[in-house]
Amino acid sequence: MIKKVKFAWHSSDHLEKLLWIYIVSIPFQWSPTILHIQKRIQWSELIFPVIFAAYLINYFLGKRDFKKNPLQLSCLIMILSFIPSILNSVAVRSSLTELAGFIYLILLLSFIINILTKPEQLKRALYVWIFTALFICLIGMVAFGLSLIGAIDKSNVMLYYGTIESQAHHFPRVQSTLISPNMFTTYIHTSLIFLMILIIGGIGKEDRSSKIILVAISVIFIGTAFLTGSRRITGILLSLFLILIKFELSKTLSIIKYVAFCGFIIFFLASLITSIFVIFPVKVDFNKLTREVQVNLSYSYSLHFLQPVTSLNMFKKHPLIGVGIGTYNQNFKDNVEWEKVKSTYGFEAYPEYADSVDKKTLSFDPHSVYLGALAETGITGLIGVLIFFSNIIYLLTKKISRASAKVNQNVLWCVLAGIIGFFLNGFTIDLLTMRHFWFLIGIGLTPLILHETKFSTPPSYLNA
Repeated sequence: MIKKVKFAWHSSDHLEKLLWIYIVSIPFQWSPTILHIQKRIQWSELIFPVIFAAYLINYFLGKRDFKKNPLQLSCLIMILSFIPSILNSVAVRSSLTELAGFIYLILLLSFIINILTKPEQLKRALYVWIFTALFICLIGMVAFGLSLIGAIDKSNVMLYYGTIESQAHHFPRVQSTLISPNMFTTYIHTSLIFLMILIIGGIGKEDRSSKIILVAISVIFIGTAFLTGSRRITGILLSLFLILIKFELSKTLSIIKYVAFCGFIIFFLASLITSIFVIFPVKVDFNKLTREVQVNLSYSYSLHFLQPVTSLNMFKKHPLIGVGIGTYNQNFKDNVEWEKVKSTYGFEAYPEYADSVDKKTLSFDPHSVYLGALAETGITGLIGVLIFFSNIIYLLTKKISRASAKVNQNVLWCVLAGIIGFFLNGFTIDLLTMRHFWFLIGIGLTPLILHETKFSTPPSYLNA
């Protein structure tokens, strides 16, 4: 193992190493307050300028060229569709900061494509990502285990445990070094897709021990994802099912395929219901005289339902160009029917929000890439986002059908399955601000440039 690490280090150039450092920094989201601008600036952003400068130096010295981003046009359309919303912005500085953030992520995408130009570079980057993710998962798992035996508090910085967790999950939700359990789930989502590329995609020949290690890591990823207690596990299960249906698998792996599908359906329905209503706590009463069992469920609206309603209220005010990109929080209080919230929304599971509702200071992020775009940038911005998303699907599906190498098709299919899962989760999370989502896109675009490159033969053990 040490020899392989040394060989990989000596075989890579400084740009590739800088990208590895960026990959390692992504999940470490405990940043000092001074580094945060609306929680957007993180440790990874300190590394990006170094990558940017190093690439420019290599470009002007003739050591690197700059390949065109296949999503260049749709990225430009998306950015242009956001700009008109600034006219309605109540905080122009916030809008410009948000817009600059998107431009930065598009540049990051271009650098991923241009740095990972060889199959071995792609493989090394995936391994760096996977072992980083494994370390982060193990940190979360250890914290979870220590909380169960009382060695650390359930509200430890690596865990999340509030009233709703005590009523619904009955265990602390794992968030490890990320800012929330939901963010951790999406990070695991990306990590699992990269792992599937190595296990099933077959971008390199692996010995039997390496295969066993990779499968064991996948079990750890999935187990940790469940311990995040997030509804976004729905997208992970959908992606896993889509990946498994692509390949001819052994009977054992085929069972996993159907388990993933059933899990997806169950979590999808549960996610839909809990997004609208407060189900927990579930109360069960036993009447000894009548020998009846009575189950009581709340039917008040959940606070999860508040964001969609508020987003639509913002959209109604400015349907064409929205209230202003990056100003959702600033506009929140002016688009909430506070008296209705008090009378029809349940706070038994979220007592910490009751006071802020009384003071009319409660505020949330949109928690939906689609409704967030609709509220902040109107129909214009939503169309821009959908054009960008549609172009990703179009490029991947086109290259899958035309790729000359079977392994390239496998890699592209894994990425496509991952992105479809993310698009589903996009109804309850904001995808466009996640660096790991852009990395997933970047890995998918790398084979687009390498579509004539022959990877190693896919492993035959899958059909055993």
